[in-house]
Amino acid sequence: MIPNQPVPTPPAAFNPRRGTLVTRDYLQKLIKKGVGSGERESYRPWLKIRSVPSKGTSRTVPGVRVARGHHCLSNSEYMFLVLMEFNQDIIDIREQFPLIDYDETYSIALQKNIRPALYIGTDVPFVFTADFMLSFAQPGKEPSLVAISLKYREEINAASVHKRKRIFEKQEIEKEYWTRRGVKSKLCFYEDLPHTKIKNLIILRDYANLSLSVASDNNLHKIIRFFEVLADPEGIENMSLRSLLRLVSQNVYMEYKTAKDLFFYLVWHKKIIINLDLCELNLSKPIVGLRVPSSNPHSGRSSLNGQFSN
Repeated sequence: MIPNQPVPTPPAAFNPRRGTLVTRDYLQKLIKKGVGSGERESYRPWLKIRSVPSKGTSRTVPGVRVARGHHCLSNSEYMFLVLMEFNQDIIDIREQFPLIDYDETYSIALQKNIRPALYIGTDVPFVFTADFMLSFAQPGKEPSLVAISLKYREEINAASVHKRKRIFEKQEIEKEYWTRRGVKSKLCFYEDLPHTKIKNLIILRDYANLSLSVASDNNLHKIIRFFEVLADPEGIENMSLRSLLRLVSQNVYMEYKTAKDLFFYLVWHKKIIINLDLCELNLSKPIVGLRVPSSNPHSGRSSLNGQFSN
């Protein structure tokens, strides 16, 4: 290349990550390789953090419910992932989930008099993706799927009329696609997420998978027993979290750090309940609404693991 010569602009449909043009053959090769399919640990997202331009908010997040890295392309996706990991009815979380039959989305657009989405500079139908595909399994109910689309309301409000119309046209295509498959679809806005709760969950999730040597049945039983029998509810309400954890460690003969780790572990797994919506967790401040569920079986880690293995 001649010095100071501008770098040539690649074709509009050029994929810089994979070094190839987007064609039907290219998409079919991805599908045959299993991209966009699989469940739990074997799932391969259609898009990864290097697949699309980023403003520095994309990240790969190690899962605590599903043992693989989740590719979150924005802060809203990361926050939503953390919130969904806390939901014990959810057994699988698949991000960047493709509407794999791209010919059908093209057909749906034509049927609805909507301009089909194509890869720029080509006649290849664009592969839509749901931000998340959630798998639910509730006792006494059939397993179900919910496709989630996450948006920033502020960005939609600031968009031009044409762009805003296009956003909702694409939502209409996606909704029809999932309806035909018996899958619920939902549009969620970042502004409506429970931000205080999520900030607390981000803290707690670091303690979700403690080692067996720490989160042993005996240790878990000691912490729960303290709050069921020994703790003074009125005293707890006026005590900082740090002071409370020191009291726990003294009464159950356990190091402070271990007591703290186990307390957060039990809160994450809902064996100890506190109000996560009212205020952010702070060791210098009291916690609100602490209680132990009356149905707690005291069976420790084994019962917790049973809730997640379906």
